[in-house]
Amino acid sequence: MGNDSERQSWSGKLDFFLSALGYFIGLGNVWRFPYLCYINGGGAFLIPYVTMVILAGLPLVQLELSLGQFTSLGIISAWKISPLFKGVGYAITLICALCSLYYILIITWTIYYMYASMWKTLPWIGCNNTWNTDQCGSIKELLANVTNVTDAPITEATTMAPKVVRASEEFFSHKVLGISDGLHDLGSVRLELLLCLFIAWVVVYLCLIRGIHSSGKVIPPSHSIQIQIIVNLIL
Repeated sequence: MGNDSERQSWSGKLDFFLSALGYFIGLGNVWRFPYLCYINGGGAFLIPYVTMVILAGLPLVQLELSLGQFTSLGIISAWKISPLFKGVGYAITLICALCSLYYILIITWTIYYMYASMWKTLPWIGCNNTWNTDQCGSIKELLANVTNVTDAPITEATTMAPKVVRASEEFFSHKVLGISDGLHDLGSVRLELLLCLFIAWVVVYLCLIRGIHSSGKVIPPSHSIQIQIIVNLIL
């Protein structure tokens, strides 16, 4: 009982609300969700999405919040209420660990792009850099290429259209990631990304060093920015 009385709690209802809201509206809603809508039919994708949110998403969220507040325990210990489902706690822990590794890489790229944006000339603009190829072209060239292919007959369109790659795409593929030719060529460690990855983990550590007391100070500004970005994308 002594350990339960010393368990940390939220400093206020606002911290808990913003934390739960940030759990629902994460980084994937900013960059992943619009992409999924685009490749799956645009607005038509919202119909099955909203349906699954109502039938599966919201009930699971309600179950998770209710069980967590009722037991005031961690993901694994909370399932002591029904030992038969204790494996669910381990599965959630594994999923959270995998998602953390997934999102920390996105944060690493964000830190690198933040650093690259401070260069005198933005590196993802223009095709005169060492990492660019002969296929590199501007947006105007890419649009002109698409227009020519659209206006040409089908038999000619398959042969006349050279591939044009945007400068920003080549910067991400060749400069940032350094993608090799295949699995037979593993390439070398990207020291810039390794440093950015270290910085990202340090930031995460500092946010969690004191548990919810330190993370509660970071939640309001960080989640407010995410919500603002999503509102701007909708508008």
